[in-house]
Amino acid sequence: MRLFVAFWLSEKTKEALVDAQKVLVKSFPEARVVNPDQLHLTLKFIGETPAEKAEDIKGFLRQQARLFPTFKLVVRGAGVFPDKRAARLLWVGAEGQGWPKKINEVLEEGLEKFGIRQECKFREHITLVRFRVYPAWRELEKLISEWQGIIFGETEVRELTLVESQLKPEGPIYRTVESFFLGEPVAG
Repeated sequence: MRLFVAFWLSEKTKEALVDAQKVLVKSFPEARVVNPDQLHLTLKFIGETPAEKAEDIKGFLRQQARLFPTFKLVVRGAGVFPDKRAARLLWVGAEGQGWPKKINEVLEEGLEKFGIRQECKFREHITLVRFRVYPAWRELEKLISEWQGIIFGETEVRELTLVESQLKPEGPIYRTVESFFLGEPVAG
């Protein structure tokens, strides 16, 4: 199975992001939207994993999740990957008092003992659309600039989720394998 670790978004945040997707598709018809039910923040891509290793990974995630507090994830701003000359996807940012980055670091280091290679770069983002062809940069840059100050929503993050990704011609299908509750809320 092909696995990754993620945070799911609240329904209210997903609704706001669907509205943003509609704006994008109107301006960029070549954009392919991410299914609203699949909008998430990826913390760590694991990749193809045999079932027995997946069980060990679940145990690790269960243990680690309790060490982190629940927190508020604020979705704001936008950008593209890999860069403006060759934009293949547009994302919105996700800020969580530094917790997503800290959790990513623990996952990167801890999952290495299961033979999962560390990735060198983590960016807190949620993919909204993928581009089939490179979009006109000036139009896209204008939209990204307009979106910098916009808060698309907030999600109270209470759990870490192990997700299976099945690749299909029409796009990936995500299935929650198991969710792991985080520890105590952050004060304040």
